[in-house]
Amino acid sequence: MSPRTLAPPSSNTGAERTKPTGLIACYDWLGVTFQNLTERQVIEEVLLLNPDDFTEMDIGMYGYPLSLRLGNISILYGGRKEMGVHLSMTGKGCREYEHIGKVPWKALFRVMLAVEAQFSRLDVALDDYIGYWSITQVVNKVKRNELVSRFRSAKRIEQVKIGDGSTTGETVYFGSSTSMIIIRMYNKALEQLGREGINPNTIPEIWNRTEIQARKERAQTIAGLIANDIEIGTIIKGILKYYLRFVVKQKTDSNKRRWPVAKWWEHFLRNVEPLALKQNNEMEASVEKRLTWMRKQVAPTLAVVIRAMDGEMSAIYDLIQDGMSRLKPRDQAMIKQYQETTTLSG
Repeated sequence: MSPRTLAPPSSNTGAERTKPTGLIACYDWLGVTFQNLTERQVIEEVLLLNPDDFTEMDIGMYGYPLSLRLGNISILYGGRKEMGVHLSMTGKGCREYEHIGKVPWKALFRVMLAVEAQFSRLDVALDDYIGYWSITQVVNKVKRNELVSRFRSAKRIEQVKIGDGSTTGETVYFGSSTSMIIIRMYNKALEQLGREGINPNTIPEIWNRTEIQARKERAQTIAGLIANDIEIGTIIKGILKYYLRFVVKQKTDSNKRRWPVAKWWEHFLRNVEPLALKQNNEMEASVEKRLTWMRKQVAPTLAVVIRAMDGEMSAIYDLIQDGMSRLKPRDQAMIKQYQETTTLSG
């Protein structure tokens, strides 16, 4: 196999434009293992790339002795049988695949899930070029105990240039190194400007990044949501809303869970619903639970209404149509997962 020259974007921006605007979601890391495919099949049948474009390496990672590499896209193999074949894409590798690949992400994840691939890591990011929030706001809220979160602690890391003492990076981490979900928030523009060889004119004046690093079951769940046509931006915002809620202190109420959400955080997330990353079997169970609840709580009321209307069903159909128009992304994912499961089992 001979190497192919890649021409991805010059930096890991997650966007094709030099100076993007608004909010842009992107994929920032992918790690997935295939137990039933060879390394060549992963390249040809999953990624739809040419194996001849990859370079054979006598060195691997994560315990794999061998690898095939195309830029920052690595296929790791040659380990014990139970290790299978592992695909790894760094942030730059994700950009490179977007540049050369033939498969959109959601279609790629559908194929991966269809061949029973196991996601070990999936990072997604949301770049804010408007300035909905600043790292200073985030730090201050955490320090002032104005954050309601499912995480127990946060960690702040500041990178300082020794030559002049200037700050070249500042990141707030939520979650530990062993957490299934880790959230990172930082000033991406400042981080990029601190790198050698970066043209400052190409860096947006405002560029704040929120990264979500998902591992194992959580990564698998996110991949399933994306494969089911849930927009990545909606998923990211839903996860953020579930795990973090920056609030405004109220002098008349000591319970911060009742404090109102900070306007800047509310504007950033908009009207998205919180997204709890549950396993697919829990989604299936939720459909059954709703049906059980309807039998116990709704059936008598429906019977009264239909009986009073002499069996006329138009009002009931109107209610159903109204409910269909108000389905949330998680409801849509639950429906698709349940339908797929019942189809397979039937």
